[in-house]
Amino acid sequence: MTLQEQLVAILTDDIEQGVYRTGERLPSVRELAERYQISRETAKLALGTMQDSGIVEILPSRGAFVRGTVTKTENQEKYGMIGLLLHVGNEEDAVHDVQLVYDRLLQTLDSEACRYDLHVITAYIDPSRPEGLERMDRMIQRIDGLCVIGLHTEDLLQYLRDLPIPVISILSNIDVEHIDAIGSENERSYRIAADYLIDRGCRDLVYVDGPGTYYQGERRFSGCRSAVAARPGEDLQLRHYRCRGWGTADAKTGFSQLLSQRKPDGVLCVNDITAAGVMQACSDAGLSIPGDISVIGAKNTMLCESMDPPLTSIECYFDEIARVAMERLTKRISGINYRPAKIEITGELYVRGSCDD
Repeated sequence: MTLQEQLVAILTDDIEQGVYRTGERLPSVRELAERYQISRETAKLALGTMQDSGIVEILPSRGAFVRGTVTKTENQEKYGMIGLLLHVGNEEDAVHDVQLVYDRLLQTLDSEACRYDLHVITAYIDPSRPEGLERMDRMIQRIDGLCVIGLHTEDLLQYLRDLPIPVISILSNIDVEHIDAIGSENERSYRIAADYLIDRGCRDLVYVDGPGTYYQGERRFSGCRSAVAARPGEDLQLRHYRCRGWGTADAKTGFSQLLSQRKPDGVLCVNDITAAGVMQACSDAGLSIPGDISVIGAKNTMLCESMDPPLTSIECYFDEIARVAMERLTKRISGINYRPAKIEITGELYVRGSCDD
């Protein structure tokens, strides 16, 4: 069982045994995290799962209560909850990887929600599976606004078009007239990163992506391609390589196969998790980083400083993205009408040991 599942089992058993009775408040997220030595995000997910199951009810600024006698005030009924919806696919480690990539974004969204006296419910789903759609339906019934994060299918896009609540798209390929789209400016950010590799002498570049074709990935590769096209006389090579999955293991396996055919000297990755897999493959192949090959990731996560050497990464300014998204969502929830916008924030390259001797 995962830590989240273990906590759900413990709290459910406590309720059944009468430790917490109908209408009583459960320990806070902070108290649960300290008591069971887990992260606050894990504790929040456990309480969200229990709410989805009808065991508890989460009330903004008050906490989680055993279902029964708790009632909401009129204001809480109208403005209490917002949802965060993340598409994780069906990989076993997908939730862990998504949490890692979006850790700072999720934390900032939660903090920003608190500023508006809102409570956040997070759902990790695979929209291609029936249980994923069912989990979405249960969440939609309890929230006043929704932030959609990450990649999404056409079926999910149609689902979002018809929702009766305000929706904000974050880092997603969603082009719907009434939905704000807040995200990173991918093309220029990756052109800057590719230019940096070229300037330091790299001539054979690879952009390492996940499976399938999606808007962000194509924009990032376009940025790399623009950097190469701007130097016609320098005999530069660029390849777009897709891994079979989004996890570190997928990137390691895929890049190991690529290295058996060719050895590029510069790699730009779709995110830091992919970059971690690429660096592991390079180590296994006996390649020196950055001596033989330079590696750049994206999203500037906590992974960067833990790698050896530390990973150069594109800072996507998730704090600003979260602030803008929550500000616009709360305006919609409160009834303020405005013209939906597509807002893109240009990233910045943070150079570390994977590119700098």
